Amino acid sequence: IFMKRKIKEYIYWQKYDLVLFLVWNRTMSNKSKSFTRFNIVNWEIDNLYHAIALKFGLSDSAMNILYILSYENGKAPLSFICRYSGLQKQTVNSALRKLEDEGLIKLESINGKEKSVLLTEKGKEKAKCTVDHLIEWENDIITSFDEKDFSLLLSMNEKYLNQLKNHLAQYMDEENENWNIW
Repeated sequence: IFMKRKIKEYIYWQKYDLVLFLVWNRTMSNKSKSFTRFNIVNWEIDNLYHAIALKFGLSDSAMNILYILSYENGKAPLSFICRYSGLQKQTVNSALRKLEDEGLIKLESINGKEKSVLLTEKGKEKAKCTVDHLIEWENDIITSFDEKDFSLLLSMNEKYLNQLKNHLAQYMDEENENWNIW
């Protein structure tokens, strides 16, 4: 009974949020509505990747790391993983410890300073039944686009990313802070 009540409350608040959004959305310009739609699509994609990670029995960060390692044929420098996973170094290190404890990866020193992350045989099997499927799905989707549409999608996302970085840099300069995330 308690759980049914909680689900009903959740559904009520979801409907309430939707009504507020629709009322608010009526007052916005078409450009603002398009941008809101852009954000919602991005949030839905992020939520879908989170759901995929859960279905695979992985945390989001573990899935990102396994994804990169699988894509890079089972081996990548730690600095590469930190840069391209979009995760904080501390989060990467925490996820790596868990993956290492599970026997999915091992760390090796490259030149005394840099470390490399390698999938173990167990890790390769885990990647094969999880992130390799995701990579295959993504490739199927991308190859279904014609070349012109894919080029446009890529170039517009890169343009958006670069302009957002520029705005952030200007904001940080205005705030007299030395903060660099890329």
